[in-house]
Amino acid sequence: MEYLLSDIEKIMLSEEKGRDFPQLIQALKAKGINRYDFSVLTGRYTFSSDKGSIEATLNGQAFPIAEHSAKEVLKSALEESQKGKLNFSQFIEWAGKAGVKYWLTDLEKMQVSYFDNQESLILTEAIPQV
Repeated sequence: MEYLLSDIEKIMLSEEKGRDFPQLIQALKAKGINRYDFSVLTGRYTFSSDKGSIEATLNGQAFPIAEHSAKEVLKSALEESQKGKLNFSQFIEWAGKAGVKYWLTDLEKMQVSYFDNQESLILTEAIPQV
């Protein structure tokens, strides 16, 4: 997976706004990535493929996490991001305020699942097709 890190970095840094997310997912799939997790608390990704996994910070930033989850705050952040009104750093901050500890992006199921401090599912959202 080490040889993929520079490719993954180029892909992840190409996303300027949330509306670019479906294209980012397609590019990661083309490199053999089948899922990635992002930790709001550490600002780090874990990318996984059939060949293994690799951790990286890339464009991630760490933010504090609210003690209690707030599904409506998360939904608002997702809507604003998809409209192109939030950059990734702003989205991570909103996610933390919504109590999101991490999210799991499943490129095979084409969905993102958001989890709180208790590892409880807050929300699952379908990834739009390109």
